[in-house]
Amino acid sequence: MGCDSIIITSLYVDICTLNTDESFAYNFRVSPNPAEKSLSIEFDRNFSGTMEIMDCYGRVLKAKSIRDSNKAEMDLSGLTGGIYMLRLNSKEYQAAQKIIVVN
Repeated sequence: MGCDSIIITSLYVDICTLNTDESFAYNFRVSPNPAEKSLSIEFDRNFSGTMEIMDCYGRVLKAKSIRDSNKAEMDLSGLTGGIYMLRLNSKEYQAAQKIIVVN
């Protein structure tokens, strides 16, 4: 009887694509990762949507709109060192990638 507690110390998420229709899929590259001051994203073709930085609780800490571009940058100032999720959203596409911020 009673309850047991489990502490999870690692979270491993590479890339998650939430659309099964490959015609909407984007290839993208995030650099640098780990990052200190800013993060650059390069897409294989023009992307319109939003990019968001989320904490481990799913709270959006930073967001930026991207309009018909194959490159985007996100300022990381104000974030403490740690592991975050970068989420990309459009009408047809959603993907996420783990990023590491260092101070």
